[in-house]
Amino acid sequence: MSKSDTTVVLVDDNPVILDVLRRGIEPITHIEAFTDSTAALAACLKTPPDLIISDYRMPEMDGAQLMQQLKATSDTKPVPVIILASKPDIDEHLKPFAEMAEELVAKPFYVKDLAQRAKKILDRVVLDRMQKQASDRKSTRLN
Repeated sequence: MSKSDTTVVLVDDNPVILDVLRRGIEPITHIEAFTDSTAALAACLKTPPDLIISDYRMPEMDGAQLMQQLKATSDTKPVPVIILASKPDIDEHLKPFAEMAEELVAKPFYVKDLAQRAKKILDRVVLDRMQKQASDRKSTRLN
């Protein structure tokens, strides 16, 4: 997998945290970063990314609401979402969304660990994409 093969959307209302996340994950993929979840939603709906990593607590639309909006649309439904939240938020607010999210990551966390998780997910996304392309080519040849 080369960096240009995948895109990750990062969403966090704190620009400092967003910059830390960007620096940690940028070596493995192309990054689109947003401090506004509404803008992130619009960008994802326009061009679905390969992975979304979002903070939970944000003004206007929180990470769970963002994920719900994405999962309600056929183009973005298959996009894996990682939600970053405090342990109490995961336990008290995000349990109903556990099935919808690829992962719920408790804060504090090591960015290096998050980058490794993201890489595993992106590797799977690329493999799935390659398998679909091979299958499409095979069915085209059979017709």
